[in-house]
Amino acid sequence: MAIASSLSTRGADDNLYVLGALCTPFQLIRFSKFSKIFTKDKMMATMTKDAQGRDSATGSLSYADLRMEKIRRNQVLLAGLGLMDTAREISAAENQQKKRNSVANGSRKRITATEDVEPRSRRRSPRLQGETPSKKQLGDDSVAVDGDEDEEDNEEEYAFDASKVLQYTCYEEPGKRPEHGGANEKVTCLRPLGTDVTDSQLKRVYSMNFHASKPILACGGHGGRVAVFSSTFSKSKSDELLLSFKASKGWISGVRFVDDMDCGLLVSSNDGTVSLWDCTVQHSLMPKSVGDDFAPHNGSGIFDMDVHKTEVVTSSKDGSLCVSTLRSSSGSFAVRTRIDDAHAGVAKSVMFQPKSNGNLIVSGGNDSAVRVWDLRQSSQKRPAVDMSSSFGLVVNIVRWNPEVEHQVLSASFAPAMELHDIRNPSSPAVKLEGHVPLGTTRVSNIYQPVYLQSGTRIVASGGGSRNLTMFDASSGEVLSSGAVGWESGSLEPCSSDPSSSSSSTRVAVSHGMDISFFECA
Repeated sequence: MAIASSLSTRGADDNLYVLGALCTPFQLIRFSKFSKIFTKDKMMATMTKDAQGRDSATGSLSYADLRMEKIRRNQVLLAGLGLMDTAREISAAENQQKKRNSVANGSRKRITATEDVEPRSRRRSPRLQGETPSKKQLGDDSVAVDGDEDEEDNEEEYAFDASKVLQYTCYEEPGKRPEHGGANEKVTCLRPLGTDVTDSQLKRVYSMNFHASKPILACGGHGGRVAVFSSTFSKSKSDELLLSFKASKGWISGVRFVDDMDCGLLVSSNDGTVSLWDCTVQHSLMPKSVGDDFAPHNGSGIFDMDVHKTEVVTSSKDGSLCVSTLRSSSGSFAVRTRIDDAHAGVAKSVMFQPKSNGNLIVSGGNDSAVRVWDLRQSSQKRPAVDMSSSFGLVVNIVRWNPEVEHQVLSASFAPAMELHDIRNPSSPAVKLEGHVPLGTTRVSNIYQPVYLQSGTRIVASGGGSRNLTMFDASSGEVLSSGAVGWESGSLEPCSSDPSSSSSSTRVAVSHGMDISFFECA
């Protein structure tokens, strides 16, 4: 306001001089907004006068003349404010920056739609492209699928390196790999063990499997993703995620390590295929695919899978079961037995009897049936044992007791699990209750109970429950139930030492994308 006061007694030309001396260009512009000196009329009058008496009405001039007239007026104004030198410096700096930008932009080639650009090589794997492979190598029992059989698979050959799985499981120096604790035979409850493991790409886990002799855990689930973790159960988080890759376009229904390979991993999917992966080599975090994908159910989605040595059994959405023999060296499959009408509706779960040398399997399905099939019989039109859930609901899970050959565990949408004795199939022998919230009449989701401790204990989560509950596998009595703070998904048992044949005393529990570990205590 002091400047405005001093200016009010001066003439217009003197005021311009004073402002040019006292203010920066930005202060001058800001001041002009609040001062009546720099009104539009007075500025135009000043410019008109200083422009050697030119007429401001220049309607008869051309565009170029109008532009030059405007430039001269601006120069007069800047000169009157004492800012002509500053304007020249700014203009020179701007021109220099334009030259730099021009040089930089000249080094970048812009590709237009009309230019010929050499195409980049692409993976042509049917599994990753979401296509059905044109040919299935099934050994002596090859089955052609619809499509052009002569079409070649132009899959790009990656350079595979020794995988993290191989490096992790092949330490030669003693003491480098964490030791596992011994088994505790007196089991009454579960306690947390180690730290959680997570693969951010695997949003939900549907199936898990521990390697029989190596401390690694495979997980598969949502989005066709598969991950392999170290399973030392230690508190160290170093290198816990060994592999992470997309194995299929459909969600993963089963992951199983193959006994006949060092680290061969079978993956079944809702897209109807089974694929074999060699986890001893990798490209980035993806192992090497072995052989072609196998479609045992003619494209119908696979809901469950189990492996016994080189025998593979799958259950399908079309109600069928298929038992195949894997030739791990070539990654091919030969169909051994196909049971087309094993269940009315979806065949939800299937498992080999561990002590039957791959000759007995149990299955459960949407028809509430629990059925045992003897593969030594000449015909599989009828099951060897036909049982059913007493609740008349969908049977989601069936599990053989690993030690008691005649006992089968089933879980449905009912609030109780059932133990079946195949020697007396007329009705379930025992009902297991207490793992779901009180008052639950129907469970809303699938849960997976497992046997622990040589088949003497059963651990279950239960739909809608945030507890883990342990049962006596003979009487069905609840031995313990503890809150874990989240609703569990898949469960998978593991022995204390994967390199030994001791009974399972530990269990992996998935919840969302996280996997936690517990042990019997």
